[in-house]
Amino acid sequence: MRGEIYEVTISHARSAPLRNVFRYRSYLWLVDLDHLPRVPWLARFRARDHLGDPRASIRANLDRFLAARGVQLYLRGLPVIPRPAHQSQEVQ
Repeated sequence: MRGEIYEVTISHARSAPLRNVFRYRSYLWLVDLDHLPRVPWLARFRARDHLGDPRASIRANLDRFLAARGVQLYLRGLPVIPRPAHQSQEVQ
């Protein structure tokens, strides 16, 4: 996968101090961190704009961040899809 754009609905509900519920449509761009898209007129992917060491790649910083929290990404060289520890709410 090099990247996919998904149309999504984002919703939020609050019950206190005042009830407030809203929903809106948006887009979610999922990219392959090993092959970041190069679309300078639309977006740039720079490590300095994300977590970790600005001199390292986004992938390296994410791997380091997840490893520090006990998330295993590879098992015998094959990618592992981690499962969330808990499911807070259904995602639409």
